[in-house]
Amino acid sequence: MMNERIKVYEQAIEYQYHTIHYYGQLQKQMEDSTASILIEQIRKDKMKHLRVLQEIHNYYTGICYQSQTPCTLVCEKESLQEIEKSLFRENENVRMYRSLYFGSTDTPVRDRLYDLVADTQEHAIQLTYLYARLK
Repeated sequence: MMNERIKVYEQAIEYQYHTIHYYGQLQKQMEDSTASILIEQIRKDKMKHLRVLQEIHNYYTGICYQSQTPCTLVCEKESLQEIEKSLFRENENVRMYRSLYFGSTDTPVRDRLYDLVADTQEHAIQLTYLYARLK
């Protein structure tokens, strides 16, 4: 069971690494300054999430896990379509973080995961706002 959870943390670390680069690309596409600022804030949160997930992985394994795969998330479409895709991915992340949260019995880990859930829910709200604003 613990090995399965460690694999999920490793997948989450990989995903955060990719999304940091993805949101950097998306920010460059933004012509709207408000959109650019919100995307940059999400990107900064992703950097924080990466660090938190690495800390949790280290807590359980004693190893600081680094991304092992090249970036696969690329902005290929116009900004509005990319924002829509990002919104769905953020909602998937909320479900994953909730699952990790409810599966953990360690209070320090649960506290950190709760912060990730809250941040990710906020990202979904921000992306919904951007989608409505740019549509």
